[in-house]
Amino acid sequence: EDFICMDKDDINIWRFNLHTKDDAEKQKETFEYCEQNSIIGTGWRTDIRLMSSKDEYIPDKEFYHRLDTFSFPNQKGFKKAMKSLREMKKDDLIWTRKNNCYYICRVTENARDFMPGEREKTIEDRCYDIWHYVPCEYVKIGTEDNVIGKIVRSFNMGVVCHIRGRGKDNIVKEFSKKTYNQYAGKEYYKIEKPKNKWDYLWESIGALEIEELVGLYMQIELGYGIYTSTNKKDTKEYEYILFKRQNPKERAKLQVKTSGINLNEYNVGDIPFYFFTLGNYYKDGKVLKEDEKEKYQKLNKVKFLTKEELLEFSKRNEKVLPYKINWF
Repeated sequence: EDFICMDKDDINIWRFNLHTKDDAEKQKETFEYCEQNSIIGTGWRTDIRLMSSKDEYIPDKEFYHRLDTFSFPNQKGFKKAMKSLREMKKDDLIWTRKNNCYYICRVTENARDFMPGEREKTIEDRCYDIWHYVPCEYVKIGTEDNVIGKIVRSFNMGVVCHIRGRGKDNIVKEFSKKTYNQYAGKEYYKIEKPKNKWDYLWESIGALEIEELVGLYMQIELGYGIYTSTNKKDTKEYEYILFKRQNPKERAKLQVKTSGINLNEYNVGDIPFYFFTLGNYYKDGKVLKEDEKEKYQKLNKVKFLTKEELLEFSKRNEKVLPYKINWF
C-alpha cells in the first residue's frame, strides 16, 4: 500500500461502540468477528424491519436516500448511527475498544451493507447483528493510559459519535493521526510538528491529563504520596488527600481546575492546600492580582502551582510521562 500522508483537514475522527447493551461475552464475540473481517458496524436490518412511522417496508437503497425525511420516535440512536456511517470516508479514523483495550481503525472503503444471504453465509449462521458497516484496518493501541481524556470520555455517548477536538489545531485529530502512525509503524498521515514541542503542552492535553501531570509533580518533585481512594465525586473540594512519604502524618489537599478557581468555595488553613489552574484565581468575586495571590498563600497555608514549574518538571521527567501527556 502506498503511503499517502493525508493532510489533517481531510479526515474526521469518530468513536464507535460495538453492542453496548449486550453481555460481555457477546460484546467480545462481536468485536472479534469485526476485527477478523476488518469491518466496524452496527445492527438494524433495514430490508425487513419497519423503520419509519408509517406502515411500510423500505428497501436498503431507498432507505438511505430517504433517511432525513423519516421520523424515529424510539430510534434516535439508529438514525445517528446510520447518518454517521454514511458520512465516514476513506482514511477517517475510528476509535473503538474491547473491554479496556483501545483500538484505532482507519477506514479503507465507503460504507456497505450485508445482504441477507451474504450475511448468513459470512458468519456461519451466528447472529452478530452487523448489517451496516465500513471496511477498516484495526490497529491495537492498548490501555487507557495511551489515550487522551476527550477520547476516553466519548465512549459514554451512545453507539457512535463524531469527536471534535478543542482549539483551531484540533488536538483530537492530531493525536489520532500521530497515534495511528506510531502504532501502525508507518508515516501515513502528515503531522505538523511544532518547532519547540513544549510550547504545545497546554494546548495538547485535556483536564484528565492535567490532573495526572499535577499528581506526578506532587509525587516526584514534592515527595508526596496520594490516597487514591479519596478521589470521589462527592468530595468536590479536592482531587486527593496527600501525605508526605517521609512523614505520613503530614497531610495536604490538592485541587486542579482548568477554567479557574473560586477560593470562596474552599476551606483552607487547617492543612496545606495545593491549587493548580490554567485560569484565574477569584476571591469575593474579583480576580486576584499577583501580589494578592502571594499574600493569600502566606496567610492560608496555600500554594498556587504555576504552569512554569510544571513545564520545567515535564522537561526534566519526560521519560516518566505517559504517552497521552507526552504524545506531541
